Amino acid sequence: MGVGSAQSAVPEGSSYVALDSWIYPALERLAALGLVPSQTSTLRPWTRAECRRQAAEAEELMQRVGEIDTGTGAEVWKLLRALHAELDGRGKETGVVLESIYIRNGVIGGTALNDSFHLGQTWSNDYGRPYGRGWNSYEGFKARAESSRWFAYVNGEYQHAPGRDAWPLNVRQEIARLDGTPLQSGEAIETTERFRLLDKIGRASCRERVYACV
Repeated sequence: MGVGSAQSAVPEGSSYVALDSWIYPALERLAALGLVPSQTSTLRPWTRAECRRQAAEAEELMQRVGEIDTGTGAEVWKLLRALHAELDGRGKETGVVLESIYIRNGVIGGTALNDSFHLGQTWSNDYGRPYGRGWNSYEGFKARAESSRWFAYVNGEYQHAPGRDAWPLNVRQEIARLDGTPLQSGEAIETTERFRLLDKIGRASCRERVYACV
């Protein structure tokens, strides 16, 4: 095999799309319309290359079958244009891309519930972010890097959440009785001030395997 053939056979890496990205519901909508029959929604996260492939499949089928109906057809082409704008021309460059910087603030005025097993959650499905009564803030970034077969993705943020007192003794006693466990500590929960990596993925793509580096 010549040198040129060996180099052309080397695969290119493709970073993953964040699980909370709008790209997932957009592609799911196209699949629901029957335009991405090969989609496997249970295997996530998807790489940017996989998302481009699904968008291309939907566009090809759309061109083959023509307009579904006026309203739905307009929706499909709008989604495809948005996907192309986000994914095309960004998957093969070498370097580091800062995808977004975000700041999120919220205030909880009453008692903050953070024990979903016994009492409930004031804020749920929030990647395990800490929170408490008062001012809560989260400042973070999302970035990716790609070079040849190497690629990485990271989402980190600084988190602030007020502390709180322990649950009253009668509540802790009832929880211990129901669960059959020792009485919880009566120590107060301290204020949270920390930097945390929510997502971090680094890999090298090979011909038949993918090796995890992080």
